[in-house]
Amino acid sequence: MAKSGQITAATTSVIADNTATMTLAFFPLALVNLPIQHLLLYVVNLIFVGLLGVAYAAFIYWGKPNYSFSFKEIIGLNAVYLVYLCVMIFGVLKVI
Repeated sequence: MAKSGQITAATTSVIADNTATMTLAFFPLALVNLPIQHLLLYVVNLIFVGLLGVAYAAFIYWGKPNYSFSFKEIIGLNAVYLVYLCVMIFGVLKVI
């Protein structure tokens, strides 16, 4: 129940927050539309999707008891994503 006493507002807020976060977690797989012939690319994507899911769950479990992330938790999720981008650009795809 929300502070205002409305159950629907609280439910909508939680669903929207979780949907946005899981979209961020599964976005890397949506970018890759390759067959599994490129196994390294596939494995790196699966590892980082799992890592973002674990980080998300850890922040929910050990985070503050409210329905949003703290600034440090958002920085943590963004850091995991930036590591993913660096690994993909410099390690897997070897763009530079």
